[in-house]
Amino acid sequence: MTRLQTLKLIQIAIALPAYTVPSSTTFVFTLWITITSTINLFTSQSFSGWGVIMLWLLVSLFSQWACWSIFSDSLEDSPSVQHLPLLLLGVLLTLILGLSAWVLFHIGLIWLMCGTQGIAAGVLLTINCVRKRRQTGDMLSE
Repeated sequence: MTRLQTLKLIQIAIALPAYTVPSSTTFVFTLWITITSTINLFTSQSFSGWGVIMLWLLVSLFSQWACWSIFSDSLEDSPSVQHLPLLLLGVLLTLILGLSAWVLFHIGLIWLMCGTQGIAAGVLLTINCVRKRRQTGDMLSE
C-alpha cells in the first residue's frame, strides 16, 4: 500500500462521520436563527437585530459550504483544493461557530459537534494539500 493510498484511507475514516453528525449542528443553528427571526418579526425587534441574525445565518452557511467542500475533495482520487483562502476562512468560522454555540446554548454536545467538524475539516484540508503536492510532484518526475 502506498503512502497516498494510506492518506486516502485516513481521509475516508475522518470524512464519513464528519459528513453526517456535525452537519446537523449547522442545521440546528440555522433552524434556531430562522425561528428566532420569525418570532422577532412579530415583536419590537430593531433592524440592527435583523442584521446580526442574518450575519450569523450567512456565517453558518458559509462555514458549512467550506467544510462540505473539503469533505467532498477528500473523497476524490485527486483533490483539487480550490479556493484555499476561502476554505481556511470557512474552517476558522466553523471553529468560531462551535465556540459561540457553546456560549449561546451552554450545551457541550452542540459545541463538540460543530468544533469537531472544524477540526476534521482542518485535518482533511492538510491531507488534501499533501496529497495534491505529492501527485503534482509525481507528475513532474515522470
